[in-house]
Parts: sequence; structure tokens; C-alpha cells
Amino acid sequence: MPDLLVVSSFQFLPVFLSQATRMPMRARELLMEHEGVKSYTAWQDPSDPAKLTTILWVEGDEIADEIALTMSQNSFYAEALKTFTGPADMKRVRITTTVGKSIDDTDSGDYLSISHRIAEPGMMDEMEDELEGIFQDLQTISGFIGSMHGPNAALDEEMIALAFWADEASYRKSLPRKMMYSIGLTRRIV
Repeated sequence: MPDLLVVSSFQFLPVFLSQATRMPMRARELLMEHEGVKSYTAWQDPSDPAKLTTILWVEGDEIADEIALTMSQNSFYAEALKTFTGPADMKRVRITTTVGKSIDDTDSGDYLSISHRIAEPGMMDEMEDELEGIFQDLQTISGFIGSMHGPNAALDEEMIALAFWADEASYRKSLPRKMMYSIGLTRRIV
């Protein structure tokens, strides 16, 4: 079973914005104790500090399921939920390809861009090939650290790609002239 990235996006209620860094740091302490966890990082939207994305890298579905159960029974998790505007958007990404360095090689202050693409039925292999070519090309951009991508575990036709950048200017150089899919940018805080 391939490794998974559990990508969770959520927004803090304005009154709890001060916890945007402390809460992911505490979550990291709890999660890194669990066997099968490779890394846990938190990323903040530079244009809206209340929006966070956390990425948990684990050794497969079984570990992700165990962690979900453990966290749901933890008082920390119950308290954290009260600080969000609504439920987190969570996706499991089955890592199929890593180019350059992986997420655990990033540092606080680095940037992450995430793209979501939906393939036409039967065209997933072509999309995978296209992404591999794109990420090979991105390696030529100064400031590109690495990337990881793979299908959404719940929706085979959706490909989720993560690219890691040393700075926002490098990310901006990578953008295509015409956007055919959404790309979000965040900055690592934990």
C-alpha cells in the first residue's frame, strides 16, 4: 500500500486566530508519537492567516484510520474543532511520484502550491504522464524544492499535486499563462 498524504484545509474563527500556530504545533507533538507517521506540517494562506492546510504523511490507509480514531477520542481534537468556522476539507492522496525533495525536507517559511485536477474518464494515465513532465520542467526554476503527487484515494479521477518552493517569486514563475485548474499557495508555519 502506498504512503498517503492526509491534506486537511480549514479556517479559524476570527476570535481564535491567535491559535493558528499553537494548535498545529500541539497536533504535531501528538501525531509524531504515532508509529507510521512520517511527517506533519502546517501551512498558512499568506493572503488570509485564518486559513490553514495541514499535511500528515503516513504509511498507508491503516495508519491514517488509526490516527483518525485516536484523534477523535482526544480532548485536544474536540477543542480544536470549536475554533474552526466549519468542518475541515480532508483528502487522502496516494503518493505515486516524488520529484526532488519531499514535504519533510521543507522548512518553516517555505511555500506550498497545491493543484487539483480532474481527469476525463479513462484519461488518468495521460494526466499522470502530463504531471510528471510538468514537474520535471519545474526543476529548472530556481527556488523549486520538490513535489509530490498522486490520486485522491476517494476519487480516482482527481489528481492532487503539491509543489514546494523556497519563495513566492519562484512559485509565480511556475504559473502557466492560462490557468486550466485551481492552484492555491500557502506558507509553512509548522
